[in-house]
Amino acid sequence: MKNKQAFTLIELLVVVLIIGILAAVALPQYQKAVTKARVATAITLLRAVANAQEAHYLAEGAYAPTDELDIELPAGTVDRETYWELPGGQRFGKPGATSGYTAITVNYGAPSGQIQLTSIFEHYLGSGPYVQGIYCFSPNTDTLGNAVCKSLAENSSSISSQCGLLKDAPACKGYRIK
Repeated sequence: MKNKQAFTLIELLVVVLIIGILAAVALPQYQKAVTKARVATAITLLRAVANAQEAHYLAEGAYAPTDELDIELPAGTVDRETYWELPGGQRFGKPGATSGYTAITVNYGAPSGQIQLTSIFEHYLGSGPYVQGIYCFSPNTDTLGNAVCKSLAENSSSISSQCGLLKDAPACKGYRIK
């Protein structure tokens, strides 16, 4: 009798099944990590724009169009008519001089992980439950987007709103970022 050294079909199926289970568990965590990294990059740019707008307001008594601010955009940013498209696919809306807020949309058009970051300025407090700061909004049905926003929130209480920059302005859940 010869001693065969090979795997049986059952053993191979068990290994493939285990790899499939591990991938199913790891993929959502990977997507969340990638989305959080994109959001972190967008928050840095959003804070720079908000600080530049506040400095301009203190100096001139009014907010400036985003194009007039002295900020450095990431390399590879494409300048569109109404927004900047950042290298990671984020869209940075270019508001006018009187809007008093700026917004970045992360994962625009993606099936999940769509997030709108909005900065409310000190001298522009529109209607609603907002105070100065940065807010993270995601459609109510987007579990990945809501999980990322909630993980960045300063507390667990959410704000209901419409996501104006996201496709078709869906109903959104928002959180104030730390």
